[in-house]
Amino acid sequence: FIYTIKINGIMFLFNLLPVFPLDGGRIYRSYLTKKYGFLEATEKAAKLGKRISILLLIISVLQIFHIIDVWEGFNIFTIIIAIFLYTSADMELNFVKMRLSQSLQIQELIKLVMENPNMIIFLEDEIRKILSEGRRI
Repeated sequence: FIYTIKINGIMFLFNLLPVFPLDGGRIYRSYLTKKYGFLEATEKAAKLGKRISILLLIISVLQIFHIIDVWEGFNIFTIIIAIFLYTSADMELNFVKMRLSQSLQIQELIKLVMENPNMIIFLEDEIRKILSEGRRI
């Protein structure tokens, strides 16, 4: 029973690391968003997450080769986790950039339609044509 509590405690603390996709990474980004905005906060959180995952990787490798003795839990699986966390930080940043880019494109389209109401009729006709051909928008 004590072992289960220890493992759950370790998982809880690990999940609070400020690294994407862990909860700690999202909490850290939320904290930074107030000061820097969403994109810059995501960039900063991803950068910190990468640094932490590199540190985890280095500690794990040194532990495996018995150069340092931090904790017996560092092994090949922590190397895999470190690589996963590093790549997840990149993926999260790229996803946010893509979503913001799409959002800007939609805003530009709305502005264009608002400035030229005849554009709605043209767009409606084009969308119907695309849908009738069975293509996806």
